[in-house]
Amino acid sequence: MAVQFHPEVAHTKKGEEILLGFVRVAGLKPNWQTTDMLQLVSESLRQKPLQGKVLCALSGGVDSTVTAMLLKRELGDEALHLVFVDTGLMRKNEAKQVMEMYKSLG
Repeated sequence: MAVQFHPEVAHTKKGEEILLGFVRVAGLKPNWQTTDMLQLVSESLRQKPLQGKVLCALSGGVDSTVTAMLLKRELGDEALHLVFVDTGLMRKNEAKQVMEMYKSLG
């Protein structure tokens, strides 16, 4: 049996409170808005000139998929090489479904 916990997602009860508690215990200041994160990451990518190409490994999860789409939008197809890594821990036929989803996203 396993439990996966994501306090950062909107549907986790009291998730924001949990994150804010962690931030306070860590001695940090909650100086972000989740709605601003895409813009901040995009601006950060634009400020650093690309030298060469970028290799981005995709797992099929939300984090790597969002990262890939953001990199694709900001860097373009010529500078970006995406690689799907099947770890062998996916459900039956899930790797195939993930590849189909990636193809539909371009």
